[in-house]
Amino acid sequence: MTIMRSLSPESPSTTSPHPSYMDDEPTQQPRDAKLITALLRGMGVEEFDPKVVHQLLEFTHRMSILFSNIYIINIYICLFSCFYSVLFFSI
Repeated sequence: MTIMRSLSPESPSTTSPHPSYMDDEPTQQPRDAKLITALLRGMGVEEFDPKVVHQLLEFTHRMSILFSNIYIINIYICLFSCFYSVLFFSI
């Protein structure tokens, strides 16, 4: 997996209604893949292996599952602590 960063800074075209890194995106990509491609191009990464996009998609998916599970666990902890405090400290 290689990511190559441009050494010469290039300014985006001022005549185009949208940034130049959006011009050469494949139209058959899913929306999330297009966003990751746009993020990479916006950071100045001009050439990258297509596997990089897939790897970043998988990473974001796994992190979203992890954070949603952490959120659910925190809700249960909060409910248990509230129930515990009402049950034992209201006497």
